[in-house]
Amino acid sequence: MTIARDKQAYAVLTCVLFLNLLLDISAGVSIRGYWPDRILFIGWLVFTLYIIIHYFKQRLIKIYAGLLVFLTVLSILPMGIIFMGIVITGFGMDATFRKELPDHYRIQLSAKSPMVRGDVEIIKTYVVAERLEGSVSYIEMRDNIGTAKLEDVQSVQVVQSWRDSSRIALQFPDTTVQYTFFKK
Repeated sequence: MTIARDKQAYAVLTCVLFLNLLLDISAGVSIRGYWPDRILFIGWLVFTLYIIIHYFKQRLIKIYAGLLVFLTVLSILPMGIIFMGIVITGFGMDATFRKELPDHYRIQLSAKSPMVRGDVEIIKTYVVAERLEGSVSYIEMRDNIGTAKLEDVQSVQVVQSWRDSSRIALQFPDTTVQYTFFKK
């Protein structure tokens, strides 16, 4: 590839990564599946290293590399929480439990920060995208579902949906529990 093509491909990959991030943060919509987001991030990381190593003699690339190093160090300063959040989420170490359910739903237990126990998330999958239906603290939910275990969920059903939350019924082998999940 030529320099111009490398930079164009990198710019497109970076824009796709940031668009995915913005949609995930603002609307809870992401690429369908668990690994595509991580593969996109890892691909961007590898391509970033390629661009920096091959074109380091250019002044703009030196400034960009310095900015990335500076921002990485800044993210480590507050006890490493931001940096560890990026590493944990980017490399797929955030989901400790994940189960596909009927009607294109998935339930997962994920911790996007080393400082929290985790959240139970209900995700609705579509053809190429997925949307977060709701999230609730694992500790709060565990205390309210009695003897039922998260691993035993057989299906979920959205009973009622509002702008900021959803009432979701979790079907266990011996009981059904309705719980309010909050949208981010």
